[in-house]
Amino acid sequence: MSKKHPTTVYALDGTPLTLGPILGKGGEGEVREVRERPALVAKLYNAAMTPERQAKLRVMVARGSPEITAIAAWPVATLHATPGPGSDRPILGFLMPRLADHKELHKLSHPMDRLKNYPELGYDFLVHVAANVARAFDALHRAGIVVGDVNESGVMVKSDGRVILIDCDSMQIVDGATTYPCDVGKPEFQPPEILSKTSSFRGLIRTVDNDRFGLGVLIFQLLFFGWHPFAVRMLDGDQQPTADNIKAGRFPYGRDFYATDFTRPPLALDPAAFPDAIRALIEDAFAPHAGEGERPRPDGRRWAEGLERMAAESIVCTRYMTHVHHGGLARCPFCELDLRLGFAILPHVAFDASKLREVWQQIQAAYFELSAPTPAPEVALPEPAPLPEVLARSAREARLITWIELAVLAIALGLAFVTPWLGPWLGPWLGPWLGPWLGTVAALVLPLEIVLRRRRPASYRDLALRTRAGRVAFEAAEAELAAPDLPGLSANFQDAKHAYERILHHDSHRQRELIKVHEATLDLQARRHLARHRLRSAGLAAIPGAVVVSLEKQGYDTAADVLRLRQRPPRGLAPAHLAALARWEKQVTTRFVPDLDDPDYLLAIDTRHRELDAEHAHLMQRLLLSRDWLVERLPPDRRRRAAAREAYLERWTSYGTDLQAWRAASARFSRRASTTR
Repeated sequence: MSKKHPTTVYALDGTPLTLGPILGKGGEGEVREVRERPALVAKLYNAAMTPERQAKLRVMVARGSPEITAIAAWPVATLHATPGPGSDRPILGFLMPRLADHKELHKLSHPMDRLKNYPELGYDFLVHVAANVARAFDALHRAGIVVGDVNESGVMVKSDGRVILIDCDSMQIVDGATTYPCDVGKPEFQPPEILSKTSSFRGLIRTVDNDRFGLGVLIFQLLFFGWHPFAVRMLDGDQQPTADNIKAGRFPYGRDFYATDFTRPPLALDPAAFPDAIRALIEDAFAPHAGEGERPRPDGRRWAEGLERMAAESIVCTRYMTHVHHGGLARCPFCELDLRLGFAILPHVAFDASKLREVWQQIQAAYFELSAPTPAPEVALPEPAPLPEVLARSAREARLITWIELAVLAIALGLAFVTPWLGPWLGPWLGPWLGPWLGTVAALVLPLEIVLRRRRPASYRDLALRTRAGRVAFEAAEAELAAPDLPGLSANFQDAKHAYERILHHDSHRQRELIKVHEATLDLQARRHLARHRLRSAGLAAIPGAVVVSLEKQGYDTAADVLRLRQRPPRGLAPAHLAALARWEKQVTTRFVPDLDDPDYLLAIDTRHRELDAEHAHLMQRLLLSRDWLVERLPPDRRRRAAAREAYLERWTSYGTDLQAWRAASARFSRRASTTR
């Protein structure tokens, strides 16, 4: 059960500090917020601290400096339970800088963790972080501090690549004649001279050179995607713990490496991918007898200088921006490693993802603006114009005459309708004058209309013509506001969309295509391997010579031919002979070893890479050309839209004024506006 800590603790000068929520817990204690000092956190121990450990903390606080606190979560002040004076009060814990936006180093060095936490970072970032780790160790070593418990969880990485070492209270520090050792350690990061002598680290006095072994392991894991320099493949299948490999000196990455019982992991990065200077540093750190006599292991400064030189000499792969490798290589080592692994060891970013999104957003914005209709301005209807008296009188007369016309027409139509029914029984006296009377009534309609038209003032005719012209102009303005049918607008957008989608999936397409070439080429190598083993030279005791001669005459003379033979056995071949041939072919097949350095294989892979590169470049060109076509049409279209809105406002105002006056003059006139001449 963990110890319950007080909510208020005191600094060495007696200043009270209020503890906030718990940020983390461990076997030794817990880390909590400090309300009065948000840039710091408090580490409080569960168990009472021994006098030696309290003395060590006081020494560490006194040894602190801006150089150390810049690269380590170093103790900056001791914490006590009571506010009384004196430095001999029991220590509960200490204050240290608070870390924000930091992650453990293993989340960067191990591929699966890195792809999850850093999905778009390239190999250059790994080199950058490795150099910063080397500088941090060098700063501590120059201050006389030995880390001791080196491990991938003891180094925190910020998003910009800066590193901070934590668990500083366990580090080894010297105060005069007294050495305060590091009592813990992870065997995989300890040098062979320590592992071969002891299994306990309590009270062990370490040297700076011991630390350099662990530093080399951290850098190696960053450069080799999480592989440990002593993680080997035993050829007899009996795998050994990494610590045992360290003690036995099983280091498979030397330039002159040769061993009969172990080799490098088959999926590890080839050390030939690094310049000679880095390979020399790796050998000096891990090769047998490293750190002995006059051959010290590389210090942090040498590592940092070598890594900086490698970064300066690196180039970007023509296929992926994240594949940043040494410029002296003929081929990208990470593309080859991807092929062997069957997945992307580094994120496949063939084009700057942010720029690609930016280009696509420009295309979408331009297309939607060009294809959308211009929004019509919101214009209030104008007030009706004052109606002149002459128009008002004309409107009253027009209404009266209209009613007369309607009445006459109704009577005429009614009589015309009923005459065929009334004629037979009204008698001969009605017939002689009914026809002429209906003709007279019908003839009066035209003169009445003529009189009406003559009595209309000229202003009425002008108003009708203006209203009709205004309506035509208004309809033309509305048509101008509609989206123009630009030739090629839809075609360019669809072309850009197709290119964009193919670019997004081009990495997986590339991987599938390369795997096809890989498998086809290795299948060809396997067939060549089988074709080199002739049946006559096999010396199969189970098959008589006569049978061998007979098979050769039928075209079955190599192990490659046995595949055809098994599919369609020739007549007369005994099942026992067929089984013996199958066993022989299987034995030959198991001895096949793919040759990934075969010139034909490399040429096939490189040719397909170049074809895929050209395909990707073509897609990018299509995308950018469509973007340029759409964007270039935006300025004239915006000018057209502005002019269309102005014309719309002007024509709407004119049309609205005339329309209101027209409607106020007469509803009948309004209905006849389109036919008035």
